[in-house]
Amino acid sequence: MDKLSEQYPGQVEVLAGDLSDLSLGQKAADLAKSKWQRLDSIIVNHGILDPVKRISNVEAEEWRQLFDVNVFSAIALVS
Repeated sequence: MDKLSEQYPGQVEVLAGDLSDLSLGQKAADLAKSKWQRLDSIIVNHGILDPVKRISNVEAEEWRQLFDVNVFSAIALVS
């Protein structure tokens, strides 16, 4: 991302964060609005697949983390 930012100055911003932090979407929107005064669109393309186990062997906490990142963070990014 840093290379893209260097290659396209003023057109790319990098925001590092943990997608299980549901406030990251608002931070991204705020960054875009402060830099370009608007946010025209967003591409939500992320997810985790870990651990890879039989469903019966996955603990509830592992399911919670998967849903936090794969489902709830996507909802937070677009709302």
